[in-house]
Amino acid sequence: KAADLQQTFDKFRQLQTEGDGSVPAADKLELQKRLKALEDELNRHLAGEYGVKVSDKAAYAKWVKSHQPFHWFIQFYGILKSGGFDVVIGNPPYVELSTVSAQYRPLNFATETCGNLYALCTERSFTLQHGNSRFGFIVQQPITSTIRMAVCREIISQNSDFVWSSTYDDRPSKLFNGMNHARLAIIMSKRAATKSRMTVLCVTSYNKWFKEEREHVFQRLGFVAVSSETLPGVFPKISTATEVGIIEKVLRCRDRFEGWLSRTESPHKVFYKITGVGSWFTITHRPPKFFRDGKASSSTRENEMTFPSAAVRARAFCVLNSTLFYWFYQARTNCRDFNPSDYKTFPVPKSLQDEDMSKSARKLEKQLDESAEIIGASHSITGAIKYEQFRPRTAKPILDEIDTVLAGHYGFTAEELDFILNYDIKYRLGRSTGEEEE
Repeated sequence: KAADLQQTFDKFRQLQTEGDGSVPAADKLELQKRLKALEDELNRHLAGEYGVKVSDKAAYAKWVKSHQPFHWFIQFYGILKSGGFDVVIGNPPYVELSTVSAQYRPLNFATETCGNLYALCTERSFTLQHGNSRFGFIVQQPITSTIRMAVCREIISQNSDFVWSSTYDDRPSKLFNGMNHARLAIIMSKRAATKSRMTVLCVTSYNKWFKEEREHVFQRLGFVAVSSETLPGVFPKISTATEVGIIEKVLRCRDRFEGWLSRTESPHKVFYKITGVGSWFTITHRPPKFFRDGKASSSTRENEMTFPSAAVRARAFCVLNSTLFYWFYQARTNCRDFNPSDYKTFPVPKSLQDEDMSKSARKLEKQLDESAEIIGASHSITGAIKYEQFRPRTAKPILDEIDTVLAGHYGFTAEELDFILNYDIKYRLGRSTGEEEE
């Protein structure tokens, strides 16, 4: 039936391009009638897959209204029969599936576990393209790194010969003004004729800029080709061969930070903010002061780590505040939330266990304490609060000393150490650091 409709469409096109450009009104109405009948037939089949009784007219009408089925196979029969679209580009909705589940639920999507509509749109795009097509989406930045988006990355990689991934922060400025949490990624790909065993992945660093630099953001993009083993499972946010070399040396370490943690209760703790990382972590040797309605309290955005001894705690405190750790975190995470997996899986050299970092830890603690100030805020849910804000940027000389020590244990070259010491320095130490610039 779809093929018959396509033949009629083709005749219409021929009349419009080779004749006088007119198509009889009666023929148009007949085509619309046949198209509507075929849509209704497919709607009934699809409703059955969703467990809707077509005989229940009210339930069926409700389902059609909520799901608004669109049948690509008949709307674009000629294109899909010939293999699919040449190009699919878009800015799909950034909507959590949980927020629409009461209205409708898409079925038969591998990316349903990703939990966001843009992942489903990505999957659908690759089913609508032919074997030598192009794809380009601008979506949320977590598509490049988070665990729940792994299926989406796998679909992109398996169906592409080449993938280009560029990422964009929303501090100090952002691509879309007026949009909250606008940390974005632009994913482009050259489609593979068959599922690809070897995908060439080209990535950029996590791009940042001040408002007046906006017009140069895309001109200065730098891509580097990486293998699937550079940072397995993610599209890394790096842009130089130097960074590839640093990652290789970091991943050579068999031990993980998790091995430093205590399995029993201990007074040796480090405290950290679990979200809103920005240009600096908030990692301290004591719980930050927090007041709710004038009374001492604690923030729900904070957590703690426990270590078996003061020496291990000092070493961990230095590592977590280092620029090396921050860079590695930026390269492989959503760059906003600080989860246990982000630090537990960090590779550490075995030789570091013999390094006494107590002096550096004390210097860092002292500097963070001296930089602290009490900030007031008001929230609709929590009410009036005051919290202690630290300024790690004031401790940059101490952090440089720590990174220099770490470089020796990881075996970095002078060039690699220089990269770490100066990573993102313009935006981490520049104006408006950690603040949105409109």
